Amino acid sequence: MRFVLPVAVMAISACSAAPTGSVPSLAPRAAEKIDPRVPVGGGEAAVGPADPALAVVLAAAVAKAQGGEALFAARLAEAEQAAARAGKPHGEEWIAAQEALSALVAAADPAATAAADIDAEVQARVAAHGDLARADHRAITAAATTVDTIRDAQSAAVARLTAQLGS
Repeated sequence: MRFVLPVAVMAISACSAAPTGSVPSLAPRAAEKIDPRVPVGGGEAAVGPADPALAVVLAAAVAKAQGGEALFAARLAEAEQAAARAGKPHGEEWIAAQEALSALVAAADPAATAAADIDAEVQARVAAHGDLARADHRAITAAATTVDTIRDAQSAAVARLTAQLGS
């Protein structure tokens, strides 16, 4: 018992000792005082023009996709006519329709290549700089949207005819 009393006194006194070092405050931090419903910033930051070299690459990609639209439209008309004439699977007319469908798929290549060109340019820029400037990002998004719209329409037409022919 003689030994227990001094140990108990030391334990109790340790709890009442003042902490050493700085103690963090429990008061709200500055960030906690901001109302989360209030929009941050004063609106959209000013964005300058995209990098001129990037603009050239993007314009070439969009032009490539748009330039292929006329050939695709012509091949689409041919494939639709051939698909309308196609008879039973593996018959002569069906094989002709399959060949027209193959020509249609090949005519979609400029849009697919343009999309790949945009992706490669983005990948190269991110690898070189680690990030994209806001203006560059907007230019890339606009070009990619244009090319993707063309590519999606072409893909839908190919899918429709593929389903029609049962291939």
